[in-house]
Amino acid sequence: MYLSLFYLDRSAPSVRQCLRNAHDMHRTVMSGFADVPPAAARCELGVLYRLQEVREGLRLYVLSEALPDWSGLKAGFHPAAGSPKDLSGLREAMSPGLALSFNLLCIPAKKVKCGTKNSRRRLLTTPEERAAWLQRKAEQNGFALRWFREDGQERAYVRRAGESAVHTGVRFCGELCVEDPQRFWQAFASGIGAGKAYGMGMMMLGRAGI
Repeated sequence: MYLSLFYLDRSAPSVRQCLRNAHDMHRTVMSGFADVPPAAARCELGVLYRLQEVREGLRLYVLSEALPDWSGLKAGFHPAAGSPKDLSGLREAMSPGLALSFNLLCIPAKKVKCGTKNSRRRLLTTPEERAAWLQRKAEQNGFALRWFREDGQERAYVRRAGESAVHTGVRFCGELCVEDPQRFWQAFASGIGAGKAYGMGMMMLGRAGI
């Protein structure tokens, strides 16, 4: 498992375009895995990404099973020193009882029927419903929530082939405790919830209490 980090230059046209259209950001991220067709990458490589605004500016994190090749990345995406980073040491450190801080942008949703068409996901409307959704995900994926809170929402605007859509994600932050390292690592590697092609589902981890 590898984690890549980029500092984004908002003045670069390529970056501005990716920020306007999450489909372009997805294609830019997938350019690091040229040997695998983009449609198969989610299954074969488990590629996740996350945009995060910090005081120093805008950052892009990319998580992948395979070692990426960023040599052809567009201007405005500046790799951090030591990136990509091998996370095998983090996996080895996973043990029952390990406490970690987390920051997760995800889509707490339920499927609803749309007439005769296939069902669609709808964002859960209340904080209580979304909290219950996250609790269920924790139980399913081998961790317990010590505490957490909502920290706002973000939208990903997707435009392609004459169609447009908006994916709304909810930010959760808090602390968790690993109960089943294998299931937890699988959740970390594959992401939580829908919208993974558009910057949702990647769990940012850190030491608890910081």
